[in-house]
Amino acid sequence: MSRNIFFSVGEPSGDQHAAKLICELQDLDSGFQFRGFGGDNMSSCGCMIDVDLTQHAVMGFVEVLPKLRQFFKFADQAKQIFKQEETPMSRRGLPPLLMGLDKPDRTPAEPSRPTELSGNESAQRKRFIRAEQDELGTEQAA
Repeated sequence: MSRNIFFSVGEPSGDQHAAKLICELQDLDSGFQFRGFGGDNMSSCGCMIDVDLTQHAVMGFVEVLPKLRQFFKFADQAKQIFKQEETPMSRRGLPPLLMGLDKPDRTPAEPSRPTELSGNESAQRKRFIRAEQDELGTEQAA
């Protein structure tokens, strides 16, 4: 199994979510290597950032069109990173795990209800649900 993870995160809230994941993975096992397209939050958790995509965040089709050529260049740059033989991403010929994250800001039309747990969830799923509930509680309190 590859211990190299390449993240692609295109907006600030996704950068925050990825940073939390990177920190959790490092707590579990320090043998992972992280690299990718993200922002300052991921960098502060030990991810080598090739492109700060949070500076290129767009929403909607109209905003994407003028930047489409640049986004294709970013995709080409990621391909080159995967092909390089002297980088940690391709060490021993192992392809990296690609982790694309997007965590848009939520603006629910109605107050959200806490997720009901059935009791069959994994510990990881329970932690995720609790973190989401804590985040919603913090946003509603503000």
